[in-house]
Amino acid sequence: MEISMNDSTSQQNPLAGHFRTAALYLELPSRGENYPAGSIVLPENGEVAIFPMTAKDEIALNTPDALMSGSATAQVIESCVPAIKDGFSVPTIDIDPLLIAIRIASSGEKMDFTNVCPKCEEENTYEVDLRNLLDDYGYVDFSEPLELNGLSIYFQPQVFRELNKLGLKAFNEQRALSVLENKNLSDDEKMEQFQTYLKTVSVVSIDITAGFIKKIVMTDGTEVIDRNHIYEFITNSNTKTYKVIEDKIMEFGEFTKSKPIGVQCRQCQHQYQTPIEFEASNFFG
Repeated sequence: MEISMNDSTSQQNPLAGHFRTAALYLELPSRGENYPAGSIVLPENGEVAIFPMTAKDEIALNTPDALMSGSATAQVIESCVPAIKDGFSVPTIDIDPLLIAIRIASSGEKMDFTNVCPKCEEENTYEVDLRNLLDDYGYVDFSEPLELNGLSIYFQPQVFRELNKLGLKAFNEQRALSVLENKNLSDDEKMEQFQTYLKTVSVVSIDITAGFIKKIVMTDGTEVIDRNHIYEFITNSNTKTYKVIEDKIMEFGEFTKSKPIGVQCRQCQHQYQTPIEFEASNFFG
């Protein structure tokens, strides 16, 4: 009997038994909260399945443009964590744990990392058990507001899309500094370009700060949730108010970082603490 194309594709692939399977399960630090509607399908037990990376995922992580735009990281998260439907909408408190879990699923529990001793500047290579790093992350409570000048400011975790803006901000800052060192430009040209980059960095910084604010409740009970209104509030706040809000955001940021690990230099025996970065560009290399 002749089988049509539609019939053949609807049949189960005889190689399905050799497809990748979930390697571990992870309870998200966010507990699935603060995800936009439709961007995650959280199982009842709160644990998401983590699958190993595919060859397509590895290619994406080796594509500079995809890394710069953040699309590579978002793609890998969506591919390896099927419960997450939109990698750009993942709250930042989940990003590092997800990357660590994907690394474990793809390459095993142990990872080598290189670090330079701050005392003798010797380069050392250490082995880390990534399972221990996962234990550093816990639930972050965003329910308590910041009371400031008669306003109750409620926060929310930054999402990966906004985190990526922060990376682009740092890139623009570096470009701004390089302009000043460009000997092929006149002083007027340098200043003009520098001011352009500086303006871009300023706008992004305010945008990122506003993105952390979920809503602002006034004394009469009025709830301000409009993103444009919140952005305008941040833009027109005095420096003292802006600093208090930034300090609160920095407090939340401390909860999203893994704890530094203790190491000892093999050359001079100096003991010190060092952080481990989880940038997709080098973490999966």
